[in-house]
Amino acid sequence: MKKSDIYEIAIKILGLFLFLTSITIIKEIAGTFMLYFQLRNEPEIMGQYGSAYIISVFVQLFVVLAFASFLTFGTKIIAKKVCKPNDYEESVKLFTDKKDIYEIAFVIIGLLTIVLSLPSLLVDIKTFVQLKNNQMEFIDRDYINFLYRISEIMIGIIIIYFSNSLAILFAKKK
Repeated sequence: MKKSDIYEIAIKILGLFLFLTSITIIKEIAGTFMLYFQLRNEPEIMGQYGSAYIISVFVQLFVVLAFASFLTFGTKIIAKKVCKPNDYEESVKLFTDKKDIYEIAFVIIGLLTIVLSLPSLLVDIKTFVQLKNNQMEFIDRDYINFLYRISEIMIGIIIIYFSNSLAILFAKKK
């Protein structure tokens, strides 16, 4: 394995992690639409959540997804800019091959997704219990946050479960 291969793997992993973090923007879009529909009859409050804000959130999502796609699928282009000429010739001795590195990386990404989401999910559950004890209801935004945290944890579990298959897919020579 060449040193440039290590750069390509690292860049691709960053792109995949950026795809995962874009879920936050999708949650923001869902929350914005919920708020928009709740406040559509109150123009004085709606001003700050107008079409310019909604468009900006979609532009943000597009830019993040485009950059994540570039990192994930344009690794050779980026590696050419980052690597020195001798990085393509210099062999690196690693304990394993590309597939195993990808598999380890996918497990780490999955675990990281779970670890970063779990504390917020526990806070959401605590809030839900407190609201129920006080005979209060979750508002739509609370439901979105709760579902978002559950989705993040499920995605982390799915990534870990399919880490071997994903590693085989990404380690294929192109």
